[in-house]
Amino acid sequence: MISIKNLTVKNKSQSILNNINYEFDDGKVYGLLGPNGSGKTTLFKTIINVINYSGEINKGFNSNDIGHLIEYPAFYNNINCLDNLKLHSIYKGQANVDLKKYLEMVNLDKAEQKKFKQLSMGMKQRLGIARSLIGNPKAIILDEPSNGLDPIGIKDMREIISKNVKSENRTTIISSHILKEIIEFADILLFIKDGKIVANIKNNHTDYGLIKTDLSKVSKQSDSAQYSGEYTILSDDSYSYIIGDYKNLKNQKIDADIQKLNLEDLYLKIMSINAKEVLLK
Repeated sequence: MISIKNLTVKNKSQSILNNINYEFDDGKVYGLLGPNGSGKTTLFKTIINVINYSGEINKGFNSNDIGHLIEYPAFYNNINCLDNLKLHSIYKGQANVDLKKYLEMVNLDKAEQKKFKQLSMGMKQRLGIARSLIGNPKAIILDEPSNGLDPIGIKDMREIISKNVKSENRTTIISSHILKEIIEFADILLFIKDGKIVANIKNNHTDYGLIKTDLSKVSKQSDSAQYSGEYTILSDDSYSYIIGDYKNLKNQKIDADIQKLNLEDLYLKIMSINAKEVLLK
């Protein structure tokens, strides 16, 4: 588990991450969705402890137990794939592991003697995945693993992640701009905007429900009475789950509008409204 409390990152006068609180559970795959500049990569860098931050990040393991591929896969250009992995394994204190096994996992076993500079972008990304898997880490963080890949490369990457990265004993966090890729393997979808996690929902592989209403008119007996003004209520489950909430509001003669959205429309909707307007059911 990775527990984050009051996490803030500032660059001079600008806040990059704003008081994030979240717990990543073991055995879950989290898909982190957000536009460029929303804080995805910065969040990853705080978790692996390579940038300064305020707040708390508590892990049930040390930072060495996190495999990661963040931004561009950095290796030595004039060293071959196998020797690049050897250098990394020595650095991690795991010099005796079977590195060829990790190359096989990402379909690079026939390219082990190729220098890094000779690899295609897809092969470089796969080598980064292989490195992140060394030593069977407690957590894996992948930052845009399909970035720059063609459709065949994206398909290969999806299969590698599904087969080798997902694990019942591992926390996995993956960011992507390709919504259809995230929905293939994520258990939980996180939406980050302006340095804040503005919503998190279960990935139900189907449609989602949104209700727009004025919660200031809801009965004071309601759990929602602490809120005032207009809010978007985002279902934590499928569209059918939220219909009961919609009917309940209508029975109280409260104006409400219900929408049925796919993931792409949901993403666009969440990114177009103020973060404070999103209330997760």
